[in-house]
Amino acid sequence: MRFRQLSVFAAIAALAFVASCQKKSDDYLRFIPDDAVVVVGTNVQSLLDKSDVLSHQQVKDAIISSAEQELGSAGVQLVKSIVDDPAESGLDLSKDIYFWMEDINRGNGGFVMALSDKDKFMNLIDVTDTSGDPMKFTSYNGYMIGEDDEIGVAIGDGFALIYGGTSAATSLDALKNKLEEKTEDNFSTSATYKKMASLGADMTMMFSLEELVEGSGYAQAYGSLPKDMPLADVDGIVGLTFEAGKVVTDWSYHSETGEWDKWVKENASNVDKVDGTMMDYFGQDALGVLFCSIDGKAVSKMLEQYPEYANMYDQLDLPFDLDRLLSTIDGQIGIGVNSFNLIPEVVLCAEVSNEDIMNTMTAQLGGTEVAEGKYVANVEMLSIYYGMEDGKFYASLSPNSREGLKAADPSFADNKHSGTARGSYGYVGFNMKAFMMLPFAENLRYEVGTTGFTLLKSIDYIELYATDLAGGKLVVYTNSNENPLKIVTDLLIGAHLDRG
Repeated sequence: MRFRQLSVFAAIAALAFVASCQKKSDDYLRFIPDDAVVVVGTNVQSLLDKSDVLSHQQVKDAIISSAEQELGSAGVQLVKSIVDDPAESGLDLSKDIYFWMEDINRGNGGFVMALSDKDKFMNLIDVTDTSGDPMKFTSYNGYMIGEDDEIGVAIGDGFALIYGGTSAATSLDALKNKLEEKTEDNFSTSATYKKMASLGADMTMMFSLEELVEGSGYAQAYGSLPKDMPLADVDGIVGLTFEAGKVVTDWSYHSETGEWDKWVKENASNVDKVDGTMMDYFGQDALGVLFCSIDGKAVSKMLEQYPEYANMYDQLDLPFDLDRLLSTIDGQIGIGVNSFNLIPEVVLCAEVSNEDIMNTMTAQLGGTEVAEGKYVANVEMLSIYYGMEDGKFYASLSPNSREGLKAADPSFADNKHSGTARGSYGYVGFNMKAFMMLPFAENLRYEVGTTGFTLLKSIDYIELYATDLAGGKLVVYTNSNENPLKIVTDLLIGAHLDRG
């Protein structure tokens, strides 16, 4: 298929989703093999509906203008017809479009999409081909097939398939092989697909963890993983959804044999749920927080399975023995930045199994006692305040901690996101609204441009957390109840109009 056609198709796709919303069979998914290593699904109707892009007359005008520059009169007339009536495209984008890969190294894979009218779609291909050498389609077992370089295209009742990158003699041979494959066992019948579909997300993705790490050129990263980690058994699953006032990314996995579940369960004793006890030491509007609960000794032992573990602490170049500190932790941990003036007011607080860490810290940092059991050490022009408080070890860059760690009032326990943190298996929160109010944040305008800076200013809060040992969420909250996708769309269209 001629690449010049893709810009026109992209514009037409932005209209076609309203063409047909009647329920039909998802038989078009039969071409995705059950052993695909990457599968990406896109709900075009949902994305375009939420972005409200078609409410902009400028977008429709731009589609027609692009057609007038690239297509003949028949193509321009068809595009105008599609702008008025998206059903004229023959596309049915009320159904997801799927892209998949069967081998990352060879790059073979394809796209498949649903059609509402095969003949109209064939006409769309014909009138939008301006190459002077139009793709020739022939009949094959009830399909219309054609090829262009390394890509084969098949049009059938209810679907359009683009396939290529295989080791077959020609792209047409590869396409015929794909059309003739037995389809009883395919990706749409797998448990992974059903889990993806259950997310109800605007975009979904499945990837083989082993293929992603090993087969995509990350041999060094693969070699640095524990040898007993059963990567061959697990598929990662990600879903992206745009909701009113937030963008939600879900992640989870599916283990076909249960080996991955077994491995996770064996290592689950190293972690526990966040109970909220550390929230008292971080302000309600803290710039950033991290909460978790671990058995530090067990985690340290687990990390020793990583071949690169021994080099990690050397690379960090810390002034104290992080491994020994980690081994002492036994329970809840809180790390955060309460404020940022000349330096960030970083605070670390952790439940420890004993107070030996104090001797280690004092010996390595050369700390001076400033109050009973409270120390200060000067490291590279920074003052680190540390000690024991209520059975917890703390280290802080805040002068307020000189004589002990003090509870914040109001604390993060009063933050509206604290309920999400409490009960999770690890939580990270970042107060983007507060960060963008810092004086130096204005410098970002020169790094990301006016549009990017405006987009950053629209973000209120970001949180990343594990809902259980098998998955979690990344949530980006905005400063309004408007759908974030519409905010981005309006910004981009406005920026384009400003440039003329």
